[in-house]
Amino acid sequence: MVRKGARVVCVDLSRKMHERSRLSLCNDGVEYFVMSGLNLGFVDESFDGCLAVNVMSHVRNDSGIFEEVRRVLKKGGFFVANFPNMSGIYFPVGGIVSLFQRSLQAPVYSRWYSVGEIIHSLRGAGLTPVRVLGHMIFPKKYCPAMLFNFLRELDRRMLNSNLSFLSGDLFVKSCRL
Repeated sequence: MVRKGARVVCVDLSRKMHERSRLSLCNDGVEYFVMSGLNLGFVDESFDGCLAVNVMSHVRNDSGIFEEVRRVLKKGGFFVANFPNMSGIYFPVGGIVSLFQRSLQAPVYSRWYSVGEIIHSLRGAGLTPVRVLGHMIFPKKYCPAMLFNFLRELDRRMLNSNLSFLSGDLFVKSCRL
């Protein structure tokens, strides 16, 4: 987005996550802010779009995040976020993480969503869902090549089929009208 001339702002509560981003991104023109998504320090209608990637599963107050995103979005602006899918193939393992609030590496808050729950929360905050897309996320560096290629092909086939509801993640685009 930066290379195409967009102003990019990264918001996270963790300085550590900002450092990781700085190491992996083209940082020309990227601004970093340590703040909560529940209290964004920007004026109303500041942004054309907002993204929340791999965030919502760790948020206890999604309605508060959605309301704050709506506030900082310009009219006609978009919000894209991904949500762990309660109906997806990862839920059995994810359900254990959620139950014990612990991943393999550390304690973690983890939440899973249904499509209806996401849409209801977005609408309640004044955002209009316009597209839901199922997609699997899996880390290439932790997968043997054969398994990674199999999962990628499975994801590609599921994407535009009746099986998309089994995807591990739901990417939802909504707009502020």
